[in-house]
Amino acid sequence: MSVVVVGGGLVGLSTALFLGHQGVPTTVVERHPGTSIHPKARGLNARTMELFRGMGLSGAIREAG
Repeated sequence: MSVVVVGGGLVGLSTALFLGHQGVPTTVVERHPGTSIHPKARGLNARTMELFRGMGLSGAIREAG
């Protein structure tokens, strides 16, 4: 089974990431051709970082921030 995730925002990309981590093939469909020039990651909080830390990504996220 594969999954199509509609939307490449925080929720869509996180969903694709977590599904991929579980071995589920995932395709992300986004209507915009590039990234936004405006910050949109208002939903990141301590729990979100705990989930990313569990996947070994918290350091890379902090560096990119």
